[in-house]
Amino acid sequence: MDFYLLASSVPTMVGGIIAAALSYSLTPHFIKNQTDLGGLFNIYFGLFLKKSILFLIIVSVFSCSVYSYFISLIYPNLSASEVFQIRTISIISWIGFNISVLVSLITSYYNSRKYFVLPLILNFLPFLTSIFSTIFLNKHLGVSAVALGTVLGTFISFSILLYKIRNDFTLSQHYDQSLYELYNKYIKYLLFAIVAMLCFTIYQSIDSFWAPRLGTSNLSYLGYCQRIIIAFGSLIVIGPSTVIIPRLTKAILEKRELDFLNDTAAITKLVIALSSVVAVIVSVLGKQLIQIFFQRGAFLASDTNAIAGLLPFMVTGMVFMLCVVILFRVLFIKEKGVRAALIGVICAFLYFSLSGVLSSMYNLKGIAYSY
Repeated sequence: MDFYLLASSVPTMVGGIIAAALSYSLTPHFIKNQTDLGGLFNIYFGLFLKKSILFLIIVSVFSCSVYSYFISLIYPNLSASEVFQIRTISIISWIGFNISVLVSLITSYYNSRKYFVLPLILNFLPFLTSIFSTIFLNKHLGVSAVALGTVLGTFISFSILLYKIRNDFTLSQHYDQSLYELYNKYIKYLLFAIVAMLCFTIYQSIDSFWAPRLGTSNLSYLGYCQRIIIAFGSLIVIGPSTVIIPRLTKAILEKRELDFLNDTAAITKLVIALSSVVAVIVSVLGKQLIQIFFQRGAFLASDTNAIAGLLPFMVTGMVFMLCVVILFRVLFIKEKGVRAALIGVICAFLYFSLSGVLSSMYNLKGIAYSY
């Protein structure tokens, strides 16, 4: 598990940053330009797909090559076979990075058209294929089977989503210069969104730096906690945060400022209420939940106790993080990407600094306090 997290942390972080940035900024962009461009939007969407695929291939090939080279330098105590295993998982994860970002791009288009159901259903597919891959292939591939299953499920989701909208875009050899300018303007704005997403995606990579210094399995414990709060948090926030974007964007375009503010307040209160209830339940019943979810095979009672000791602090942070999800969407609808980027930088700096200081004082719980 430690090797899997070490190998997948960087592509997961980069993919998560770009995918999240797209989900926050691209849906309002598409909604606005469907109105502004009219019949030209299909051509613009085709241009967007072509240029994005080329950009992602370049980024993933470069990043995978650099990361594979530096693995043995970053972690000098690993054996040659362990380095090979991490490189294998890393390559699979970078392939998954490409596909997952494209899924987020197409999902933004679906959301802009208020087609919410299919992307939401397919969101579960990578988890299911990862489970089956782990069950049937782990004896042959080891922990690489987890990453391979996730990539396979993501690819199937991408294929289905793209097939369903195959008539909604046009791939042309020549595009109007104004469409290139519109795309380039959005990409410049996307850079602020990418920096802002550090607020949500930086944790695993920073944990990969500090946790191994505290001993074996500590990175895994943090990884399990992050996955638990992501699972519960997603169930709470994915509906409100997805449905509210077209509604708020339309309110801004129609200059209904009071409706915009009232809807923002209502949805934030709802998220606070729901997440607080879940946080209390998970804090009180954390040990029992972990036993049911994980305690079997090589996962022992000592592992359950270690994670249960961290979970109350992590789910408390989850409550505020889910509010940030909603309020970040509001910032990007209002086109305040620079301010969101500043928050992202502050969050990453504080988490890295506090994790280093507090982990030296309180061991692994120090990182949970930082969160």
